[in-house]
Amino acid sequence: MDLMQELRVQAEALQKQQANRAAKREEVIAAVDGAMARLFKYYHELLKHLEVVRPANPTNFVIPGVGSFEGLTFTESFIDFRKKRDRNIDLYDTVHFFIRWTSDENLTVERNNHAQVQRVRDALWTCNVRYTEDELRILGAAPRMVFTIPRNIVTDLVVQADHDNCALVIATRNLARLGPEDFTLPAREATKEGFDDLGRLLLGQRSNFAKYRTLHSKTGTGFTQPGAALTQPGVR
Repeated sequence: MDLMQELRVQAEALQKQQANRAAKREEVIAAVDGAMARLFKYYHELLKHLEVVRPANPTNFVIPGVGSFEGLTFTESFIDFRKKRDRNIDLYDTVHFFIRWTSDENLTVERNNHAQVQRVRDALWTCNVRYTEDELRILGAAPRMVFTIPRNIVTDLVVQADHDNCALVIATRNLARLGPEDFTLPAREATKEGFDDLGRLLLGQRSNFAKYRTLHSKTGTGFTQPGAALTQPGVR
């Protein structure tokens, strides 16, 4: 084989590899975009039903060393999506939805020791829970700090299209517990069964969705509860 033939064979092999990679990439993009579309449609309908049913959530959301939120019921929900332009095609980038759970009863906690008061503050701050605090002074007794904590939390989910790994990356806050948890759902498993499992977890029911949990979930995901601050104005 002369030099020209050798170069021709190499060029043809390289072009074939490039074409195969491009075709595979297109398949992955289509699979992930289809999965995102199915997810949005599923949870858009689910939240519409919840607006009517307004269920209770049996989950006890524990604030370590403080207490727990229990007896919460559905109050409101929201869902939306964002797309991005890629090679003249609009693709799903993120789907964001949340459920607000509330109770008419506030959680009230009293502490009369400075260290204990600070531990309560730290726990509430860590769990991103709103509260107010008032100092109670009674003649002849040590001052007491009274924390009033509305039982009001938001279960928040942001689903990101991950074309590199053919998956949906789901960052959550206050799902099965207070705080962040991350999950990775392969696009091929983004089916009604998988969505049902996540829906059950949303409603505090038994679910197999934990198998998709990402190990070493990041604690600094940048989440804040929609419409909620860490504390009331003027309170640490």
